[in-house]
Amino acid sequence: MARYIAPLLLFVLIGPALSCSCDSISRESTTDAPGVSESPEETCTSTCSGSFSTAGLMTLIPASSPDFYIGWIPPSSSLKDQHWSNFEPNALDGEELRGPYQINEMYFDVHEVSVEEYYSYLLSLPSYAPTTHIYNDSFVFLPIGEGVDQTNDPHYDRRFVDAPWWVMKVGAKWNDVFGQSAEKINGGNKTTPSKPDLDLMNHPVTHVSYLDASAYCSWRSTSDTLKYGPGQTRLPTEPEWEYASRGGKSNRVYPWGNKEIGSDGVYRANYFQGTFPNSNSKDDGFEFTSPRNTYPPQNNFNLYDMVGNVWEWTSTLGGEGRIKKGGSFLCHYTYCYRYRNSGRGSNSEDSTAGNLGFRCVRDVGGDE
Repeated sequence: MARYIAPLLLFVLIGPALSCSCDSISRESTTDAPGVSESPEETCTSTCSGSFSTAGLMTLIPASSPDFYIGWIPPSSSLKDQHWSNFEPNALDGEELRGPYQINEMYFDVHEVSVEEYYSYLLSLPSYAPTTHIYNDSFVFLPIGEGVDQTNDPHYDRRFVDAPWWVMKVGAKWNDVFGQSAEKINGGNKTTPSKPDLDLMNHPVTHVSYLDASAYCSWRSTSDTLKYGPGQTRLPTEPEWEYASRGGKSNRVYPWGNKEIGSDGVYRANYFQGTFPNSNSKDDGFEFTSPRNTYPPQNNFNLYDMVGNVWEWTSTLGGEGRIKKGGSFLCHYTYCYRYRNSGRGSNSEDSTAGNLGFRCVRDVGGDE
């Protein structure tokens, strides 16, 4: 959702339905244009099982073929019990088939940037003011209880009209807790550079704007040069992100294949179960963000949490500002079926929310 009003208090918000809510591998051939071939239903192999420490690491992803496509590509599958089997994305989402693209070889963050990594960054730049400190607010998820008269809700005048479970919370910072467990996502009720809660250090950082995320990736270029050689660290483009999430394949609904949950009944990502927005059954084990390494890598590029957990900023312009990818812990197939490779949304560059984070990509070679 865009920041329609810049002052500290946002009263009744009026705007389009797109918002900071969910609403708005084997190295085989990567030329799966629609109707040509079908990706395997399940692609996780022995190389993407188990857990290992990858904190702070990037992985080298090979270049694509010249004809890689992105966008919604329903697989030609016999599966009839999947949420996507009768699914058609909203035309406003812009999930139409796009391409072909040539994706260059690149380094890609194995994980979403963590609270600890972002905290260390802010400690090194005491003069930098995150967007939440500039505006003194951010969007937090706070659904209205069933049977509650919304007009008696203390947050009534700051709820987003098209998605009233989102509240523009005055005083929210990137590392805030508001004294209520339902709003505890990223750490202590403090100001930068005070240390966030220790038990959340390995969670993905949220409440960061595109401006914050882009600045962080640029700052990291110097240290990344020591690890990976010359190049520039930055936010990925949407085609780069989708290529990485698909593991190089086109006809694939999720990073791991076309079945949302495998025969073992184990979830592969963190998203909303139950009845959205008031009843989260937490079948995947989490109500809000989950620590990195909770689930195994989602594809054979060994990337974690490409879908689910938190939305991720890209540098691609579109919609209200910049495109975001991957869905979040608040995505539910009945309302926000965007924990898919082609799922997308957009936000203004200064938007922040409790389910919006990022990861970085790095060019191979070139000058700093």
